[in-house]
Amino acid sequence: MEPDPNALIFSTLEGTVPPRVPTFLAGIEDRTFKEVLGKKQVPGSGIPHKGVLDWALNWLPRRVAKPGLQRIITQMMHQRVDAGAALGFDAIWAIYDETFVPVDAERMIRYSGSVYRIVNDGFGNPSYFYEGPGITSREAYERWDLWPKVDALARHTRDFYQRVVSRHGARTCIAGQGPVYGIFESLLWAIGFANLARWMRKEQDLVRDYIERMEEVCAASYDAMMDAGVKVILQTDDMGFKGGPLVDPAKMDALFGPSYRRLVKQVHDRGCKFILHSCGNNTRNFPHFIEWGVDGAHALENTAGLDYEVIKGEFGSKVTLIGGVGIDHVLSERSTDAEVDAAVRQVIQMLAPGGRFMVGPVHSEASVPASKLRALLDAVKRHGNYPIAQE
Repeated sequence: MEPDPNALIFSTLEGTVPPRVPTFLAGIEDRTFKEVLGKKQVPGSGIPHKGVLDWALNWLPRRVAKPGLQRIITQMMHQRVDAGAALGFDAIWAIYDETFVPVDAERMIRYSGSVYRIVNDGFGNPSYFYEGPGITSREAYERWDLWPKVDALARHTRDFYQRVVSRHGARTCIAGQGPVYGIFESLLWAIGFANLARWMRKEQDLVRDYIERMEEVCAASYDAMMDAGVKVILQTDDMGFKGGPLVDPAKMDALFGPSYRRLVKQVHDRGCKFILHSCGNNTRNFPHFIEWGVDGAHALENTAGLDYEVIKGEFGSKVTLIGGVGIDHVLSERSTDAEVDAAVRQVIQMLAPGGRFMVGPVHSEASVPASKLRALLDAVKRHGNYPIAQE
């Protein structure tokens, strides 16, 4: 008999060795959820009546165009969760995204300060590509007028997750992310790489004000998700290059650590768990993640030079490691099912002994076909039952 997914995920995050390695889905993109749900890939934009939508985004006032765009985004977010549950993953990274404000039919801005170009994902669906910062000076920061109404944002978040938990909460663990991306990464995207070091030295009052704003949105969205029945909060905050931390870990901790300690405590005080997703090589950041109190760490990016033996040996008893299966080749159309099986078996043997591991993709990407996610799940059935011996 299969264990209850919520109990399976909770026990793994607490350090209890489960009957088998749990599976974790790092979200899926439009191409993939359409494959799972049997929807047609629509040539062009992937949006019905795109001409009408383009006209609306180009000519209607932003306050009128945004609700229509938001309805489309929210529907897609629900379909991603529907597809993940249909695949049968034990835990699904669900996202409620209300960060985008339309500029026109070609561009969007996040309320947190970054600018994006609308692009084709390569499979006929709309996606977005980071274009650059929207806040490039003190004056621009002081004029920024897109900060969200936190109470309304929290209410919308609660409504979204009440539906998600009602539909899927009994058969999969919902790891919920609210409508705010990582505090650090949002700042980085908003002011740009070139400004980051200068602002952290010379504009610290603005940096701290920005951090407070993002922490407020995080805190409100966490409570909204937990009110809706979500038991695992997932926060994304990319802090690593392929070769190491984006910022000196001590400086990262000094600026952002206080917010994360408070946010993790908020989650724990309600009996829930906290997972932090951070791309790149975070080996030097792991001690801070653990000190902040996070229960799980995703993504264990396989192409970021991580030494899994070191990660498991130094941190595997203190935090649950999540991910490990690459999308660059293993979960792409170029791989064979035998390669998926071998990669899943290898990562399980390296990271699963003793517990505190969930296996899954390191990222979501339109190039990941549904068939390879199914091959991953099949491989876990073959190789993921405890006890697991390290080879």
